[in-house]
Amino acid sequence: ERMSCYSADLLLRQYTRVKGEKGSTFTYQDLKTVYTIVMFENSPNECKTADLADIYLHHGKTAFDTGINLRLLQEYYVVALDVFRKSKYSKDINELNAWLSLLTATTMDDFAALISDYPWMETICMDMSEYLYHPEEVVTMFSEALRKLDENTVNYMIDELKKERDDAVAAMAEKDAEIA
Repeated sequence: ERMSCYSADLLLRQYTRVKGEKGSTFTYQDLKTVYTIVMFENSPNECKTADLADIYLHHGKTAFDTGINLRLLQEYYVVALDVFRKSKYSKDINELNAWLSLLTATTMDDFAALISDYPWMETICMDMSEYLYHPEEVVTMFSEALRKLDENTVNYMIDELKKERDDAVAAMAEKDAEIA
């Protein structure tokens, strides 16, 4: 449910922004697909059934039972990290598994194996270890992300208030016309 709400919110924010930028030339084709990616450290039981024992990456989008193919703007990816750790496919050497292995590494042995399999990950692991000694950098990055998110929320709220004002002005003008 939360995934649906987040995706809907992201789509609405894009719609508001793009419509504001394009004005009267706006069409729905101007909108891009919103991809919602959810990573579960402890995935729900739906991801852990016997028939999904080795499946840790799930992709979904709306499909119609009649087979009609419409361009819809929301797609979802669910990444079950706990299932990945147990999967026989987690040992396959590929870029996706490198990143998922990084996200699931918990011991120095995990990091050593990661760097052994993916030497290009060494720099990333070294950067991450620096954050242990300089956590203020992480806080700064997080603060910047929150600032941008807050800015986007404020802009969205301003757009909504403007719409409410415009609707109220139109309703008043309509009532004035009825009275006159």
